[in-house]
Amino acid sequence: MANIPQSKSLHSTEGGKELLKCVQSLFPKLDEKNKKGDCGRIAVIGGSQEYTGAPYFAAISSLKFGADILHVFCPKEAATVIKSYSPELIVHPLLSVGNGDNKWKEIFDWLDRVNAVVIGPGLGRND
Repeated sequence: MANIPQSKSLHSTEGGKELLKCVQSLFPKLDEKNKKGDCGRIAVIGGSQEYTGAPYFAAISSLKFGADILHVFCPKEAATVIKSYSPELIVHPLLSVGNGDNKWKEIFDWLDRVNAVVIGPGLGRND
């Protein structure tokens, strides 16, 4: 964890520069040699017909923090809505609803290709 300077006023130019350096040290530097996926591949498993915003916000937050490939695994009923929120998301309508066909094996196969997994946003109270 970076040490945020306390001694100088953040309103001063010098204090602001120190704070900026501190914040920049928390994030990896972008390199022109990086290719898609080098800065993070994230999977979000969630969503439902009623709750499409939760997986979207979890996914888009990861993009804003620097991840560059985002997979959202959700029920078919939520997939079109979630995809319509952002073209940057890769949406997989693989979660089953009720007693329908379960595609967990296909989801687990994808998990080997990601760096982090977020489970649960928007699944609802019964899932």
